[in-house]
Amino acid sequence: MLFVLICTEGDNSEPECLTALDAALKNGQVPQEVVRFVEVLPIPLGGNQGHTKLVEKANKQIEIMEGDPDSLLRLALSEDEAECDKWIVCDYDALDAADITLEELRQQASKAGYKLVINKPKFEYFVLCLLIGAKAANKVESGRYFIEINKRIDDLNEQNKTQKGFTDAMNIPHYSKKKYVTREFFGKLFSHNIELLDNLPAEYLDEDNQFTEMHGLISAIRSLYS
Repeated sequence: MLFVLICTEGDNSEPECLTALDAALKNGQVPQEVVRFVEVLPIPLGGNQGHTKLVEKANKQIEIMEGDPDSLLRLALSEDEAECDKWIVCDYDALDAADITLEELRQQASKAGYKLVINKPKFEYFVLCLLIGAKAANKVESGRYFIEINKRIDDLNEQNKTQKGFTDAMNIPHYSKKKYVTREFFGKLFSHNIELLDNLPAEYLDEDNQFTEMHGLISAIRSLYS
């Protein structure tokens, strides 16, 4: 069995996003023998631990999961039937002020067997890219991400009613960092509008200012289900 272990710096938005995405992709008529072979497991790291501690925290959380007798990962490992593909998803935000460079962080992650996914300046830039595309998102200041995301969600809800016959009860809620909201937000976003994944840039459009590397992670998951 292949475990895709995705350690996320954030406790709510990132893991709920990845859980909802995985569910939506699996619902896209993926053969059952493939679904049984792949398990995507988001692993929250408990908030910002500092970039210098990121890999250390990821190792610790995976070690805890491996030691949990109720963990599917522990069961598979005990039967020598598990392979692990390890990722770390984090924000760039305060990296400039940290005692580590992006290149050093990448090297540190790679040496420990992780693939690193950076969102600069933060995860909400990725969400905005989903909704309006990277070119438009690059024109939005980070302080307005929530406002612009929710303006687009209002538009998307109206569009879904007109084009797909959705009711008010099916509306995607406004984005928030609260766990119960992010769960519903991403659950409905991906189940209603999985086509938004096509808005993600495969390459940086403005690497020195804002960028997201979520495309690589999402492409890797999609390829496992193809």
